[in-house]
Amino acid sequence: MTTVLIGLISVVVGRVLLSSYTTFLTAQNTTDIDWQGFLAIERITNDIHTIRAASTLTTMGASQMTMVNTSGTTVQYALSGATLTRNGQTLADNVQNFALSYLDRNGAITAIASSVRYISMSLTLTESNMSANFIGLAGLRTMP
Repeated sequence: MTTVLIGLISVVVGRVLLSSYTTFLTAQNTTDIDWQGFLAIERITNDIHTIRAASTLTTMGASQMTMVNTSGTTVQYALSGATLTRNGQTLADNVQNFALSYLDRNGAITAIASSVRYISMSLTLTESNMSANFIGLAGLRTMP
């Protein structure tokens, strides 16, 4: 009788521990996605604010951007596979989508570097069947 009782208690405790561990892993993955997405959008926004002039946007792709900042340093963002990089260094991984849009002073999409006043960013990260979307809009500091 004691053995059966200990067995039942072990099964119940085991299920509680398994459920707790699963919840912990889910929370950890959610935190990882949120942290990476927030930092990536924040870093890109900060770099956009330091663009020397709109005309120094040398690459204006849908998932790639190259610019020269106020200190004369060239900064490049690019999506390579599922990895978003800044000057070749990993900024975020597990990237499902990264999109950039270049807007003029009226908010219309433009392909002319000297007309760019705002850059819109969209980033989707996935991990363990979870996905999170991050968006941002940054204005160039050299707006007339």
